[in-house]
Formats: sequence, structure tokens, C-alpha cells
Amino acid sequence: MTGNSWTENNWYTAARRVFAGWRYAVQTGPFTDERVVFDSDGWAYTIINNYYHNRPNTPWEARLLYSPDYCVSSTPTWKGLYLGEGKARIEFNDSGNLSDYPPAVLRWSRPYPDPTPAVDTLHLDVLSKNGQTLIISDSTVITTIWMGGYQAGGGNWSVSTGSKIHIVYPENDGQSNGTPQYAVTYNRSSRTLSSPFLLGYGATGDPGNPPDRHCVPAITVDRDGYLHVILGAHNRPLQYRKSLAANSTAGWSDVEDIGLASVNSGYKNVFTYVSLICGNNNSIHVVARASGHGGPIHTGKHFLVYFRKKENHSWEVLNELVIPFKTNYSNYYHNLNIDRKGRLFLSYMYFANWMLQSEIAAYRAKWPTEIITLNRNKIDKTDPAGWRYDCRGAKPHDPVILMSDDGGDTWKLVTTGDFVEGVL
Repeated sequence: MTGNSWTENNWYTAARRVFAGWRYAVQTGPFTDERVVFDSDGWAYTIINNYYHNRPNTPWEARLLYSPDYCVSSTPTWKGLYLGEGKARIEFNDSGNLSDYPPAVLRWSRPYPDPTPAVDTLHLDVLSKNGQTLIISDSTVITTIWMGGYQAGGGNWSVSTGSKIHIVYPENDGQSNGTPQYAVTYNRSSRTLSSPFLLGYGATGDPGNPPDRHCVPAITVDRDGYLHVILGAHNRPLQYRKSLAANSTAGWSDVEDIGLASVNSGYKNVFTYVSLICGNNNSIHVVARASGHGGPIHTGKHFLVYFRKKENHSWEVLNELVIPFKTNYSNYYHNLNIDRKGRLFLSYMYFANWMLQSEIAAYRAKWPTEIITLNRNKIDKTDPAGWRYDCRGAKPHDPVILMSDDGGDTWKLVTTGDFVEGVL
């Protein structure tokens, strides 16, 4: 947005221009990192994950588009940087990070064909500026048994503060005691990586509690430099820890379960998909998907809920942000962000694949080009409204952006005027 009008910049066209001979298929949709990140100098960055669509055993490749001109001209000066094999995710703007350097890039790759059990090597690609050009000044391996990937929630996996990059990540250790989650610090000045700190184990509802790709942690940093982490879980309580010292992952507060106090006893305290942001006043904001029970409002539904912890206060009782009209599975592919004025923005797209016959007809009428098929081997007969069928091919739709300009007290649907206010 420039002034009060929207302009469109086609990054796919830019990629074909920047990367000579580039003819790849590009990963898009809710399972990729579709965002533009700005650093303190106004440079813009976006990740492109691509593959040869007709070469199934060819590794993914990660690339970066960046623009040193604030991305405000009618034709931004996009430049390109090849990152390496695999997929990548970029650190995005929070209230206390990205003050001195370009954002951190985490990239994961695995050999082909895929190993079993599926694990990846997680790399940290450290970006530096050389005039108007971006370079990879260092690339280091964080772990060779990483277990994660894109998912709803989309909290930061890394935050940059001064010359340090703090990273949180899950591993697949092959054990049956949950998903181990770690914190580690990279020092740009010395190009060294600290010893990993075991934050805890993410729980899952599966028998034996094996490592689970849903259990991805998120990290944020407050205005005083203290780190805050939410451990990932899969339909289990979320856990919170705060660093004992600013700008350090060497020590942490005791593990604290959050979300145990619930409105109307409507939740089993089971949460998945963490979004995490620190506000300008050091309040910690969390949005997650919750599984409900207890009465007709909650039973069998997945809600989008909001937690808040004000500085030097306890975690507050959760608030329901989005209540689905239907039972059974729901996902929101949500992301929580903050602008320079401290306003919170929550984006989501609704996904539901268990449908009544009437809902299937409505879906096909609204999106006639999409093909969904009924899995007649998976039918839910418990809903009083009728049988619900598992519909293969259903996609998330109807994107929404909610905004809070009072630190999470109230939320509303965003209008163009709200974006204009943020630009001016």
C-alpha cells in the first residue's frame, strides 16, 4: 500500500527475471512461508521454495528475493539469492527483533529418496549486506534429526537481537516420551553455536507419545531482551518458559502449563498450532487452535482461541476468537503479527473436510472447479444433524484478518482504512 491505494508486485515474474532460466513449480498455499519481511533499513525479503514438477525425486530448492528500495516503487528492484537444497523459512518482524541485521533463514533438507523415519537436517543461513547486495556470510547445521515443517500457527522459530540469533526447534530422537524441543544461540561475531538447551517435551495424543511434527515451538523477545518460548503440542496443554537472562538461551524459568483455566469448562486443555508475538508493552500474545468438549457449544469442535500474559502478571483465561458452526475437524492456518504501532493482526483461512451432504452440495456450488470426493470408509455418524463424510480434496477458503488496537482486549474485522492508518 502506498498512501491510501493498493499496488501489486508480481514476485513470480521477478523471480523469472532474476534467476536466469528459472522454470520451476513454486510451493504456495497454507503450507509455505508466504510473507514479506522488512528489516530496520527498509529492505524487503520473501522466500521462494521451488521444485521440478516433473521430477519427483529432485530435491526442493530454496531461494530468496530481496529488494533494497523499501518495496515502494512501482517496479521494485528485486534481486535474488540462491540458498540451497530444501525448503526455507524466514524470521519475521516482532516488536523486539531485527534491529541490526537481515532476518535469519532456517532451511531444512533431506537426502532422496526420503529416509525412514523422516528427519531433516536443519541449517541456519546467516545473511549479511555487502553494499546493495545480500550474501550468505555463514551456514551452519543446527541438527541432523530435525522434525518440523510449515503448519498453522506460524510462530517465529528464530529471533535476532544484536549480534545473536536465538533458535528453537524440535527433534525426532526415535523415543516414545514426546517431542524434545531445544533452544540454541548463534553468535554472528564469533560465528559459533551454543550448546543446545532442552526446553521440554511436546506431548501428543498418539499411543506411546512418539515425536510428532505438530510439536513445533515458537519464540519471541521482549523490549528488555528476554526470550519467551511456547513449546509445541498436539492436542495437549501448551507450555511456557522465559529466559533467565536477556539475550541468552543458557537458562530458563520452570515449565508452566497455560490454557488450563477455561471459559465455561468448555475445553479439554488441548491445543495445537502456536502463534506467538510480544507486544510493545512486553505483553505476550498467543493464538492457538483448541479442541472443545462439554455441552453443545464446544463438543466436537475446534476453536481459535487467544491467550495473553501481561508483564509481571499471570496468564489470563483464554478468549474464543473464532467459533466454527460445525462439529469435527477444523483448521485455520492462522498467523499472528504486530505492526510498528503495536496493533495485533490475526490472519486465517478456514478449513473443514468433514461435511454433511448439504454442505458438500454448497461447497461444490461455491467452488465448482474444485474436485472433492467422499471417503465412504470414514463416516462420522455421531452428529445429530446427519452423517459427516471425510471429503478428500477440500481446501481452506475465505481468508480473514482480525485486528486488535488495544493490546488484545477487543478484536474486529480489518478494513482498508486500518491499513491506511498504519502507513500514515
